[in-house]
Formats: sequence, C-alpha cells, structure tokens
Amino acid sequence: MKQIFLLLTHLVVSSRAFQCGLPMVKINEVIVRGHDAKPGSFPWHAALYHRKGRSDTYVCGGTLISSTYVLTADHCVKDDNDYVLSPKRIFVRLGVYNLDVPNLHTSQHHNIFKIYQYRRGSQWRRNDIALLELSTEAKLNEHVQPACVNREEHITGQYGVAVGWGFTEDDEVSSTLEAAWMPVVSTAACLEHDRATFGQSLDSSSFCAGYTNGTTVCNGDS
Repeated sequence: MKQIFLLLTHLVVSSRAFQCGLPMVKINEVIVRGHDAKPGSFPWHAALYHRKGRSDTYVCGGTLISSTYVLTADHCVKDDNDYVLSPKRIFVRLGVYNLDVPNLHTSQHHNIFKIYQYRRGSQWRRNDIALLELSTEAKLNEHVQPACVNREEHITGQYGVAVGWGFTEDDEVSSTLEAAWMPVVSTAACLEHDRATFGQSLDSSSFCAGYTNGTTVCNGDS
C-alpha cells in the first residue's frame, strides 16, 4: 500500500495543471436513481477490457487519475480463478460513452505497462484496489481528463457520483454510460442497513454510499 500511496502523492502534484475533476460538459442536476450520462461529462472514466485469444471483453470501469495511471478494483485485474493477469492481457479505453459504438474521434486505446496491487487481507471485500500504469500517456482533451484524488477524511453527508456500464435494475448490461448521485453515509448507518454484507467490507480505510431505494452500483461498474 505504501508503494501505491507514494505514486498517488506524485500524481496529485503532477495532475494539478490539468484541472482535475472539472469536465467541460455540464453534469446533470442531482437525480436519485441512475440516468444516462452526457458524453464527455465524466472524462476520467475508463473502460477496462480483458484479452482472450482474438476476443476482447469489457469487465470493469476505472478512473484516470493522471495522464499515465488508471485506478480500478483489484478483482478487475484477475481471471476467473483469482490469478493476476499479465499486463498484456489487459487494456483500457478512454473517452468512451457507448461500449457498442465507440466514437473513433474521442476514444483512446491504451495498453498496460504495469499493475500495482494492494495486498488484500483475509477478507476479499477489503482493499479491493489496483493501479494500472499505461504504456503510453493519455492525450488530455475535452473527452479525456483526470479525476482528482480526494484527501479529505470526513466526507459523511457529501454527495458523489457513481458511474459505469454495469447491470441496470432490469438486469441488463447498459451499453451507454450511466451515472447516479448518492450521499456518503456513516459506517453505523451502513451496518444498520445490512450488517451481514457491509460488516465484511467496512473498516477505517473505506466508506459507504447510497440510498435504500435501489440506487447503487452493480457488477461491471467496478
């Protein structure tokens, strides 16, 4: 984890010139349940793919945090047997809005040079984080920009946006990027809602967000 923290410290400094977290496209007002995002409204969101033979499969989302690094979930860099994939088996696309019909004028394809993992503890839900170093530097523009790395410790009550191409409430994979605003809630509120689930994943290094009305993240949003 120390290695990743050192990298993030460097990235926070080097990304300031890019005005991280400020999309050029206006984001919709707060909507409780998910909605289609506007193209370009989340220019830091990345699509992560696995290569297998001649086919490429979308598996997860990620977040561009500098021109050379993408943050994602640790399980997204592993195969079905929980083995870490070679960087050659993974690539990301930036500037993508529709997975089925990528815009050739906005999308960028980047191979992975190196994968940085945080050592997981005995409970698989914790520390599910990985950092991907791109083989080539992303070209920052209207559709590709880095997000900011938040350094605040007390964020309960603030709102954030969950973005992804995961399963919808109709159990169908969304081909267009979806977004949902949701509040950060206290650990106590999460445990009161579902201790069996959240008790395995919440600790001092994590936080909980969402509503009880069905607004949440799903498989594929990671």
